[in-house]
Amino acid sequence: MKLTNFFKYIFSVENNYSIDEFGIKNNKTKLIYIMGIKISLKQKLTSEQEIKNELIVLKMKLEYLKQGLEYLIERQSEQSVYTKELYWSSCSNKLISQQSIPVKKCLLFKYDNFFGVGKHSGPNLGDNIQTFAVKNIIDKIYPNIKYEYIDRDNLINYNGEPAICIMQGWFSHSQSHTFFANKNIIPIYVGYHLEPTKEEDILYLLKYVPDYFNNKTIGCRDTYTKQLFQNLNIPSYLSRCLTLTLPKRTQNSNADTIYFVDVYDKYLKYIPKEFFQKYKKITQRGCDKGFDDSYYIGTSEKYYFEKAENLFKEYKENAKLVITTCLHCAAPCLAMGIPVILFAFLDDKTRYTALDGILSIYTIEDLESNNVNWYPNHIEFEDLKQAMISNLELTIKEQLGEKINSEELKQLQQKIENYKIIN
Repeated sequence: MKLTNFFKYIFSVENNYSIDEFGIKNNKTKLIYIMGIKISLKQKLTSEQEIKNELIVLKMKLEYLKQGLEYLIERQSEQSVYTKELYWSSCSNKLISQQSIPVKKCLLFKYDNFFGVGKHSGPNLGDNIQTFAVKNIIDKIYPNIKYEYIDRDNLINYNGEPAICIMQGWFSHSQSHTFFANKNIIPIYVGYHLEPTKEEDILYLLKYVPDYFNNKTIGCRDTYTKQLFQNLNIPSYLSRCLTLTLPKRTQNSNADTIYFVDVYDKYLKYIPKEFFQKYKKITQRGCDKGFDDSYYIGTSEKYYFEKAENLFKEYKENAKLVITTCLHCAAPCLAMGIPVILFAFLDDKTRYTALDGILSIYTIEDLESNNVNWYPNHIEFEDLKQAMISNLELTIKEQLGEKINSEELKQLQQKIENYKIIN
């Protein structure tokens, strides 16, 4: 018997739960060991919060099941009256007209999709920082606008008053096509990244709503998404990622910590030894991983927005250098004036093309062969930031039917796409 188990049977208290076929906790059992004697006390879930959490999780699981069934029905029967007339008609673009629409409300993304799947990899704080970046710009353009938070992957079910929505982000992690904006949303396509497996959904959407992207130029976060839309004869350009527009920090001589953000331990041996004198390891992509759904419900979405905000405040105040594999660590840190080393460990380099011409992107091979500049300077691109902010403002006004200088907008988009500091 292991020593830990020996002490366990002398005295310990454990909480166990029975799990039903839906993966939901039902009965709570308290196990008490005293000098080898096991005492089992069965308890009903009496905590109001525990019961509430379980109901929320069950509701979310049922909603995802519903979405998945709708998706399967649609794939099996393209002529389905429900699919063709009701579901896809909700994506109609009829709201947008040539008359100016007053801006009263903006939808900001929250990220509910990690719920309903049992134990999982946890939230990606890079998502939350994208929402911060969008709000930071909209606050400047429309100081009195109202905000509402909506799940990025469930735009099709929005039923509020007409609102603009900046389509900055990765679409989509959901099992269905619920990430399309419905007729109550005016989508502003800047910073758009389409998951490669969702190309079929775009084709399917265009079959039933062929005018969905009419009068729109798609601002893409990466060259893959740009090329996809160009292949469909839909105008597109590289708009980059709006996290590049975050304000620069003031010079901070006290910033003396090197951050390793989502860098696998097995690669640390290739990093210069002097970098470990004062360093900190951070998990930004998939923080709090391994818990079940009730944990994430209990901590609330507000917790992760605050956690992301505090993390980037920490980078701003303390980071001498950031070494990362995360686009949404690299881009905002660059914007704040922090030197960054970025490795494309986890994905094809095309996902990082938001930083083309601005930052060198290294591979595992570069790391192993020591083909890395370990002492980069901070990068200045305030003119690019201003161009990106102006581009978003003019794009919104254009989509709302306001008169703008179309040539000025076109030149801004060309500047953003072709911007280059490095070869």
